Amino acid sequence: MQKHFEQYIEALNQGKIELCIELCKLENISEKDILSSCSYINSTLLNQIKENLHTLKSKFLYDYLFSIYQKGCKISVYFDSANVFKEDDSQISSENPTDELSVSTTVYALSSPLLNIDIFLLCVSHMNNLMTQKIISLELKQLMNSILLMISLFAEEKEVQNICRRQKFINNFIKLFNDILVNSKPSDTNPIDQNIAVLCTHILAKLSNRSKKNQDYLIRKKAHEIFKAILMSGDKNILIFQATAGLISNLAHNQDSRLLMWTSGVLNICKKLLISCQNNLKIVEFSYIIIMKLAQECKEVVEDIKNDQQFMDNLNLILAQQDLMDIKIQKSENLSIFGLAVGILRKIAGFQDFRAVILKKYSKYPLNYIIKNQGIVSTGPSQIVQTFVQKEVLALIGVFAIEEEGRQLVLRQVPKLSSSIIKICLNSFEDSKLVKVSLGCLTNLSVLEQSREEVSKEKDFYILIFTTIEKYDYSSGMLEYCLKMILNNCSNQVSFKNFSVPKLILKLLFLGFAYQSNILIVDLATKILKALSTNAVVLQNIIKCFREYENSNQSYKYASVVVNQLKILITNNLLDSVLDLIILIACICTVDKQFINELQEKTDFLSVIKDILDTNRQNPKDLQRLSSSLAFLPLEEFKGLILI
Repeated sequence: MQKHFEQYIEALNQGKIELCIELCKLENISEKDILSSCSYINSTLLNQIKENLHTLKSKFLYDYLFSIYQKGCKISVYFDSANVFKEDDSQISSENPTDELSVSTTVYALSSPLLNIDIFLLCVSHMNNLMTQKIISLELKQLMNSILLMISLFAEEKEVQNICRRQKFINNFIKLFNDILVNSKPSDTNPIDQNIAVLCTHILAKLSNRSKKNQDYLIRKKAHEIFKAILMSGDKNILIFQATAGLISNLAHNQDSRLLMWTSGVLNICKKLLISCQNNLKIVEFSYIIIMKLAQECKEVVEDIKNDQQFMDNLNLILAQQDLMDIKIQKSENLSIFGLAVGILRKIAGFQDFRAVILKKYSKYPLNYIIKNQGIVSTGPSQIVQTFVQKEVLALIGVFAIEEEGRQLVLRQVPKLSSSIIKICLNSFEDSKLVKVSLGCLTNLSVLEQSREEVSKEKDFYILIFTTIEKYDYSSGMLEYCLKMILNNCSNQVSFKNFSVPKLILKLLFLGFAYQSNILIVDLATKILKALSTNAVVLQNIIKCFREYENSNQSYKYASVVVNQLKILITNNLLDSVLDLIILIACICTVDKQFINELQEKTDFLSVIKDILDTNRQNPKDLQRLSSSLAFLPLEEFKGLILI
C-alpha cells in the first residue's frame, strides 16, 4: 500500500497523470492517503494546470483533480431534491420559536481539507478568459465543461458563495447560460452545450442555497425571468428542469420574492406542468417543490391554489393513493410527492381562515400515515425523503392542534396519537429538525387532559423530555417546547412525581440563570419551579439543589438570580410572571431563613419590589394582585418593605 502511494506521488511530481489514474484504479490509493496529502496534491496539480493553462492538457488535469475531489470529499456535483428537503424548517406552534439555523454572513473555512480556494479561483479565472473568446470551439467547450464540474464542487461553500457575488462571477454564469441555451438556435445546440447549461444552472442553484445575499442578488438580476422559460419547456431536458426548480425554490426565500414570482406567472406554469407532465414523477415532484416554497406565509399564493378546484382535487388524489400504499415498496418519488402535498396543505392551514376546511377534509391522511409508519426506521438513500415526509406530517398535525377544535378532532381519530409521535421522534432522535417538529406537535396536544393522561404513563415521554433538554439545550426553540410540556403536565399527578427529581430541578435552575436574555425560558422555568414548590418535599429539594449549585459555581447566587429575573420580567410588563416568581421566593423564604438574609443584604430586592409597586399604583386591580402575592412573604423579616 505504501509503495503504491509513493509511486503515485512520484508520478504526480512528474506530471504523469495517466499513471496516477492507473494507480488509483488499482484501489491501492485510499481516501485516507489522498486526504493526508491533500495540500501537496493540490499545490502540485495547481502548478501543473497553470503551466498548461493554454493547452488542452489542462482539461485532463481538471478531470483528474475532479475525480480526486469526488473520491476524497464525496461532494455532489448536482443540486437535487435532497437539498430542498433539508432546507424546509417547519414552524408549527402558535408561538414560533427562533430559528437557530438562519444564514450567517460570516466567511467560513471550506468544509473539506481537500477543497482548496486557490484551485477554485484558478477555475473561475480560467473560465472568464475562455468566455472572452469570440469563437469557442468544441474542444474549448469540453474544457469549459471540465472547469464547471470543478466549480460545482465548491458552489455550496459559504466562502465561495461570497466570492462569486462580490466579484460578479454569478453574472458570468447567467451570461454563459443565456449564450449557450437561450440565445442560440435549437439546431445549433449539441450535447456538450446542453451539459454546460445544466452545470451553469446547478452552480447557480448551489450558489443560492442558504445564501440570502445571493438569493437577493439573483432576483435583482431577474434570474427568475430567465429561467422561467426552462420551466415552461417541461421535460425536454429533465436535468436542467430539476436544477431550475431548485434555483427558483431558493429564490422564493421571502414574502417579496414569492409575490414577485407569483405575479410573473411561475405558479401557473407549475400548475400546468402538473397536468401536462403528470406521468413524469420528477417533473411533478419539482413542480410541487416550487409551489410549496411559493405558498410559505404568502396568502395570495395560498388563496390561488386553494380556490383552484382541479389543483385541490389532484392533491386529494395523491393523498388518497398514498393512504393505500405500503411505504416499504413504493418509489422514493411517490413518497416525496406525498410529503410535498402534505406540506402544501400545511401552508394553507397555516392561515387561520382556511384551517377548519383543511382540518375537516384532509386530517385523516396525515393521521393514517402516523398509525401505519410509526415503527419504521429508514436507512440508506430513502432516509432523507422519509424524514422529510415525517416532518411534514407532524407539522401539519401540529398546525391542526393549535386550536381546540383541531386538538379534539385528531385525538378522536387517533387516541394514542401522542405516544405514536414520541416513538417516531425517538427513532430519529439525531435529526434535530424532526425532534423540534415532534416537540411542537406534542406541546400543542399537551393542552388537552386526554393527551397529558396518555403520556404520563409512557416511560418514553420522560426519556424524550430529559434527553432533549440535555442534548439540545443550545436550541431555545426545543427548550421552550419541552418546558411548556413539563408545565402543562405538572397538573398530572404521575407526571408531577416524575418531574420532581433533582436532575430536572438543577436544569431548571441552570436555564433560569443561563438564558436570562430569553424571557420565555426564564418565565417557563420559574412557573415550573413554582408549580413543583407546592409540594413540601420538592420545595426542600429545590433549596438543596440551588445550594449545591452555589457551592459548585462561585458566580451563581440564587438570590441575585431571582432579583435579576424580577427586573427582566417587570421591564417587559409581564406582571403574571412577576407574581409567580414572588410566590416562589415566598415559598423558599418560609423554609430557608438564610435566603431572606441573602435577599436583603446581598441584593436590591426591596428596592425592586418598591419599583414594581410604584409602577402599578395607577392600576388598582394589578396593585391588589401584587399585594396578595407579597402577602405570602414573611413580612416581619423584611424591614422597610411597605406594601401600600
